[in-house]
Amino acid sequence: MEGLQSPSTTLEATMRDFGHRSLLCAVALSLLVPARPAAAQESCEDWATVEFFAEATAETVAACIEAGGDVNVPIEGGTPLHVAALRNWDSGVFAVLLGAGADVDARDARGDTPLHLAAAGYRDPGVVAAMVAAGADVNARDMQSNTPLHRAWSNPNPAVISRLLELGADRTARNSRGRIADPTSCEHWNTRVFADIADADAVRGCLEGGADVNARGDRGVTPLHWGTVAEPAIVTLLLDAGAELEARDEPGGTALHWSARNQALEITNLLLQAGADVHAVDTDGNTPLLAAAIVGFESLEMLETLVEAGADVNAASERGATALLRVMQPGWWFGPAGPMESPPVAPVTDVVDRLLQLGADPGARDWLGRTPLHVVHESADGPQLVTALANAGADVNARSRADQTPLHEAARYADEPAVIAALLSAGAEASPVNSRGETPLHHAVTAKKPVHVALLVEAGADVRARNELGNTPLHAAAVWPPESVVLRDAEPYPDTLMVAALVGAGADLNARNGVGRTPLHIATRNEHAPVVEQLLRLGADAEAQDDFGEAPRPMVCDWTDRNFARRVPPESVEGCLAAGADVRAQDERGRTPLHNLAGEVSAGAASIIAAFVEAGADLNARDGGGTTPLHQVGYALGGDRMEFADALLEAGADVSARDDWGRTPLHSAAGSLFERTALVTLLLEAGADVHARDNNGRTAMHGALERDNVEVVATLIGFGADLTARDDSGSVADPSGCERWNTGVFFHFATADVVASCIAAGAEPGALQEELLSLDPGSTPLHYAAAWTGDPAVIHLLIRAGADVNARDARDYSPLHRAALMNENPAVAAALFEAGAELEGRAQGFHIHYGWDSTPLYEAAANPNPEVARMLLSAGADVDARAEEGRTPLHRADQTGTPETIAVLLEAGASVDARGEGGQTPLLDAAFSNPDPEVIAALLESGAEMDVQGFYEVRAWWAGSATPLHAAAVNRNPEIVTALVEAGGDVNGREAPGAPTPLHLAAYINTNPVVVEALVEAGADVNARDGRGVTPLHLSAMRNPINFPALLRLGADPNALDDEGKTPLDYARENEALQGLEVVRRPVGTPGG
Repeated sequence: MEGLQSPSTTLEATMRDFGHRSLLCAVALSLLVPARPAAAQESCEDWATVEFFAEATAETVAACIEAGGDVNVPIEGGTPLHVAALRNWDSGVFAVLLGAGADVDARDARGDTPLHLAAAGYRDPGVVAAMVAAGADVNARDMQSNTPLHRAWSNPNPAVISRLLELGADRTARNSRGRIADPTSCEHWNTRVFADIADADAVRGCLEGGADVNARGDRGVTPLHWGTVAEPAIVTLLLDAGAELEARDEPGGTALHWSARNQALEITNLLLQAGADVHAVDTDGNTPLLAAAIVGFESLEMLETLVEAGADVNAASERGATALLRVMQPGWWFGPAGPMESPPVAPVTDVVDRLLQLGADPGARDWLGRTPLHVVHESADGPQLVTALANAGADVNARSRADQTPLHEAARYADEPAVIAALLSAGAEASPVNSRGETPLHHAVTAKKPVHVALLVEAGADVRARNELGNTPLHAAAVWPPESVVLRDAEPYPDTLMVAALVGAGADLNARNGVGRTPLHIATRNEHAPVVEQLLRLGADAEAQDDFGEAPRPMVCDWTDRNFARRVPPESVEGCLAAGADVRAQDERGRTPLHNLAGEVSAGAASIIAAFVEAGADLNARDGGGTTPLHQVGYALGGDRMEFADALLEAGADVSARDDWGRTPLHSAAGSLFERTALVTLLLEAGADVHARDNNGRTAMHGALERDNVEVVATLIGFGADLTARDDSGSVADPSGCERWNTGVFFHFATADVVASCIAAGAEPGALQEELLSLDPGSTPLHYAAAWTGDPAVIHLLIRAGADVNARDARDYSPLHRAALMNENPAVAAALFEAGAELEGRAQGFHIHYGWDSTPLYEAAANPNPEVARMLLSAGADVDARAEEGRTPLHRADQTGTPETIAVLLEAGASVDARGEGGQTPLLDAAFSNPDPEVIAALLESGAEMDVQGFYEVRAWWAGSATPLHAAAVNRNPEIVTALVEAGGDVNGREAPGAPTPLHLAAYINTNPVVVEALVEAGADVNARDGRGVTPLHLSAMRNPINFPALLRLGADPNALDDEGKTPLDYARENEALQGLEVVRRPVGTPGG
């Protein structure tokens, strides 16, 4: 950090240029501080990290710059200004950085300048002005030719757009998709950005120019809906122009719903005066009053206005929520004032009092059977609300559908102990027992809330109460770490406080649960040292034996912990067994270690099973429900468990074992929520009975049909499944019966004649499937036929019967999108196109992941048959149409497609080096996610550039700029690494000094140790350090233990110190999955320990 001037000489001039008093004031204090505080000295060590600039104050940044901090230091593909624009809400930080010479036009890995990022999301327009004043190009283009004005469309504060326009932003600029930057252009009619910025004159001009006053936009929204977020004059203009007052958006909301939710009182009055229906309900059953209650009432005037217009204060949504329930459960607000701020609202107590005066039912129940008292703990005014509701007649001991009382809920979830006290004062029973045998005291102890515990004990709560597993509250106090992930970083001291309170109130120190374990057993098994010491000090029996003959002792390995099983290396499992771990031990559910491993392990299964067999494990052990480990493989969540299943069968697991419901492993696999075709095949080849029936007469085919597992059904048929089998409820295992209409299995197996006969019998061509089956909810028969039929005649039949060829499902896919992605017969896609399907229709995704912007050709690029893409191209599809993040169909093909599809796209003129918004090329995408090395070869032979970098994010684990070899480090096929190394890839390449190498990423993310080995064999530095001194072995120990033994074998240093002064072994000792390794168990101070 050398060569920088003190920022003080330039900051004053920069501040004058800001012209924004809030920034001036924010920075002034930082300039007056004469010396760097100790806290700043410590935090400067984290300079050049996202975490530093996400949390730093202007004062800290100024101090660190004065100490030599580089204001343009690379940080995960960007600069400090980029990070601050995304994550730091202290606007004074920008003044400090700009005054110190931060590069305002620097580009990050996505090609964005800081101004692009600030325009897109920073709510203070003064920050945008400051950047422009410091020289930022107000019309800079990103990789998709968006200017900051384009990007500002997404900013929650429309004032940012106004400021950019004042600063000279080019209204006429168009991006690569031809979209004009000016948000008030009539091209943006009926969009949020138009509504946020356009005034009455702009609206009038568009109407006079022919804009449709009842146009439908995304999600069915009309201009009148958008008008409710604007000004009353615009609403009047729209109504006068003939806007449909009761028009519904796709969720069924009217303009009155919108104005009520937005607390737009004047507009609400306008709509009511125009005759808006105050009783209208949306698809969730919400009235305008309920819509207003979602975010609270800005003032009681909105409540009074709606009630005076006839609103029913006891109206309930489809899920039973009334206004009274709603106002006590505060919603989030993404308003223009700042991040995650709430709008100004009337005090909840005032709203509740008024609702009760108006006749609101204090005992109304939602779909979970909860009353307002059950959710009162969610409000900051909880204690006062308890009193108000109880005085109004609410039952303080009411039971929800989960058999919980309000005290149960408050004991676990309330932040304020005063809610507990208020409920008890109002007459709540201190020890009500729910259907699981739990009392509020159990809940309070589990939630690690000692003050709640003290209040309950003082009120006479039963400290010896047992839940259905026989655990007392004292057993719960011995559990560590906490069940709640939110509490995982908590200190253990609350448990000792609770133990003292419980024992002082008469809790049995040696109480035995359902498997004979005492609190001391639990505490020692969890290595909860403070509680172990306290229990022994208080007189707990250290020799008490549980039902398995074990005295309290620390577990060698905790097989029940998913964090242990999920990425455990085989070497650690073998070490656990060698150290004496009991292979026959059972947890409270009767599950053995093999049961728990079967649901998680995806690598090294053969050696793990062999070690268990040698140690005497029962491969066919039954848990509390009679399931064996082989059953458990079928029930496992996601992932590929084939290796584990194969190893179990090879070692002698019973393929015909029955659980307590009579189900075999084949039943569990065939009825899985996940794709289990390979597992079903493996079980059948191993001798599973395809005709076996469970206790309800159901075969594996019944389960597969229920889950709409098309490929599994086909496999079962191939092995002779009886399609006439009838279960005890009368359901026949026939995939092509009309009762299966609107499912994937029906349209995969039904002939055109069968489809015609079902239509003739009354099957609805436009029916909507509400469940998530092989396709998304909202799918029509045409969606299912498009995805699964092999006969285009079926498509013609449905369309002639009235099916909508451009209908959209919950993912916004049309039938043509589905055919392009899933159906390998190009004639099906051709039939849809010939019937009028939109060739360039864009699918936007679903509500929590919106903006995919994918065309049918984009989806076809992932289809195994290249002829589907060829058919769409011959129909005129745009080979370079951009989808989400600027990716082309070739990007999509490279992610999941075949070399043949890539050849088809390249022949059609696709650009082999097309760049996405983050600089991603097809080669980068292929290296990242396509397991086929021939795809890499095809791209390289077509001239794909190797010397490229693009921005990638891997869930919440990593984000940054990647070379092709960085991308390959995440791919589970080591052949991808080998192919790129042979093509000249730098195995030790970095985006910038201190950035991770490919081996860092493989160690951190990849679950296949062979990829790590391939990188090291190719010359990767096994002890390379990143900017924090972290080696690949550090990362594996912290996050991805499956690679730890391989890295050690390859020469990684277990004693290397990172900048925190910690070694990989320090992190390994904190990782449950590595506890079986001898080098990890070895005492600190011994060689290698």
